[in-house]
Amino acid sequence: MGLLIAWHERDSGATPNEIRPFRIAIPQEDLEDLRERLLRTRWPAQLPGGGWNRGLAVNYLKNLTEYWQTDYSWRENEAKLNELLEGA
Repeated sequence: MGLLIAWHERDSGATPNEIRPFRIAIPQEDLEDLRERLLRTRWPAQLPGGGWNRGLAVNYLKNLTEYWQTDYSWRENEAKLNELLEGA
């Protein structure tokens, strides 16, 4: 959330102590860029016997990335966040 606040302050001229309404509106080109970057991911091999003991399991991250690319609705969640912000 800190990144969103910093981005908002930069674009709106708000100071850190001001509370100003804003809407999350990720440009479509940014979402397309993210999708392309995810498609180009070069996955490392899983460390032998590592699994979750030595960091993130590679297959888990692959599945999560595929979910972001194909099933996650960025616009739907953006709308939900904006609804929360309107009620704040």
